[in-house]
Amino acid sequence: MLQGSDLVLCMTSSQAEALHIEFPSAASRVRLLTEMAGAAYDVPDPYGGPRRGFQDMAAELQHLIDQGGERIVALARAPAEPDPTPGLE
Repeated sequence: MLQGSDLVLCMTSSQAEALHIEFPSAASRVRLLTEMAGAAYDVPDPYGGPRRGFQDMAAELQHLIDQGGERIVALARAPAEPDPTPGLE
């Protein structure tokens, strides 16, 4: 699933942790989106809430991408570390 991915950005630490457990050989490529903007926190999931929550999340995502865009591109272009256990992904 993650094979060939240069960078995998997650919105929550639980998503990142699940990917670290499921795909340990790709753990170095799994990051929180918020880390790209210089902080590390979970982006709230608006599912089940009012429309405003979705609007707020969209604005937060835009801000994070604007702030972390250069770092995202740099990490995505960095040479990938070889997978120590091919076939697990």
